[in-house]
Amino acid sequence: MVGISEPASNLPPGEQDDLSALFETLADWEHQLQKLAPEDRAFIENEMEEPTP
Repeated sequence: MVGISEPASNLPPGEQDDLSALFETLADWEHQLQKLAPEDRAFIENEMEEPTP
């Protein structure tokens, strides 16, 4: 899984706050995902993949 990092701060303050909150949520999800058993994590990561046309 690709790590999540903070976005560049070239957005207006309100939008930056929204984006920062989103990244915090994603980082928390990533942290929770790492706690799962490998087979459960693989299943969830597979379900989260976007389907390719």
